[in-house]
Amino acid sequence: MSKQTVNLRSIGVLLIVFIAVSGTAIAQGGLLLTPKRIVLEGRKNVAELNLLNVSDAPLTYVASFVEYGVSPDGRYIEIDTLRAEDRPASPYLRLFPRRFTLQPKESQTLRVQFRSRPDLAPGEYRSHLSFRQVDVAQEAAARNPNVAAEENGELGVSVSMLFNITIPVIVRHGETSGSAAIDSLQLLPGEEGSPPRLSFRINRSGNQSLHGDLLVELLRPDQKTLSVVKRKGVTVFTPNLFRNFSLPLDLPEGAELLSESQLRIRFMENMEKRKPAIFAEALYDIPR
Repeated sequence: MSKQTVNLRSIGVLLIVFIAVSGTAIAQGGLLLTPKRIVLEGRKNVAELNLLNVSDAPLTYVASFVEYGVSPDGRYIEIDTLRAEDRPASPYLRLFPRRFTLQPKESQTLRVQFRSRPDLAPGEYRSHLSFRQVDVAQEAAARNPNVAAEENGELGVSVSMLFNITIPVIVRHGETSGSAAIDSLQLLPGEEGSPPRLSFRINRSGNQSLHGDLLVELLRPDQKTLSVVKRKGVTVFTPNLFRNFSLPLDLPEGAELLSESQLRIRFMENMEKRKPAIFAEALYDIPR
């Protein structure tokens, strides 16, 4: 009986990673990327991304622009049909290179350029820059489907984890501004074994997104103020008018949410600054 020949199959599992964490750099799937957010405004019409392969194997990525909306609770949703209010930035952006291969510890600079048009209306435009990891072996097998069968007569399945890293690219053209307010504060009991949660809404107005940090503090009469929640890298994107939050209150040992105390919520510029600008602030009285 002749030996049966079966193609070697390569299966790529795609993991999409939206960059929405603190810090200036992010590493996923062996690719270190900095910065994790691009804003082009004023006279700045070119930005550079620094890419570094921190893994022990060659990595190939393809870069492209994609369009995502953001739900009221901060989830990214791919846009199938663009609306006028979505204002994609991609028609005004150039990107090079679009495909690159990095050897272990090798770096690459990628440039994003904004090219305005005379009829471009003032305001903020946003697209997302996607880095899709490529399975080079799978590509080769797809181009030559008979090669694997000729070289290997046994059934084989190769599974690889591929990463798709996505960061926002924001263009602010002409006069833009934004402001915020916090409302709808509510203290919710936690589920069994979980701390209580503070829910609230950040309302955005103006024609630009707001990006900053969230700080929740416990104000106690005649006692030191306690930091309860720190959330860095929070954005309320246009065209959304608000974003909802529900944050667990992990109190330090011995601290309690007693009546006559208050929770103070601040949405601010980088909290690491000595005197960050405060976008919005609200107080919640702990009920009796």
